[in-house]
Amino acid sequence: MICSKADEALTLLSTLRKDGKKPDVISFSITLSACSRSYKWKEAVSTLNLMRRDDLEPNCISYDAVVNVCERQGQIQSLFGEDLLSAVASQGIQMCEVLR
Repeated sequence: MICSKADEALTLLSTLRKDGKKPDVISFSITLSACSRSYKWKEAVSTLNLMRRDDLEPNCISYDAVVNVCERQGQIQSLFGEDLLSAVASQGIQMCEVLR
């Protein structure tokens, strides 16, 4: 079985949370970037939602990774149900920063 960097990052993130540690924005962003590079759009969207449920504000890097992988996989419409645009706007991040 081939294990991608995304699988490793997702496993590490899960382990941290199970051990009672709270991953920070950087940990989540690294995981999201790995998901993006591995074309794992479902995992990226799920991880972004988990990040938001943990009361962490995604940054431009986080959003960029998710938008990028969804766009490349033809799944950009899946983000509209995630209220992504209003979340980005509420943080004052310009969409052109995310959609560069």
